[in-house]
Amino acid sequence: MQRNTILIFGGATHENRGDRAMHAGLIQWLAESRPDLEPVFLASNPELTSAVLGVRSEHSPDARLAQPWNKQ
Repeated sequence: MQRNTILIFGGATHENRGDRAMHAGLIQWLAESRPDLEPVFLASNPELTSAVLGVRSEHSPDARLAQPWNKQ
């Protein structure tokens, strides 16, 4: 079966259990209700997101927009 991609902004960037629970619930819901869709998380830390959530993750294009405000 060919799967279409659904892009989801956000990912595992810190130890927020609430965010991780919401992402896990979303992944489970998609798997059960829309097996034709492959979730791809767009995150500032795609390696961590893939490891924590067990899904494909790519670098988020909006991460560069936030960089000027993230510098200390």
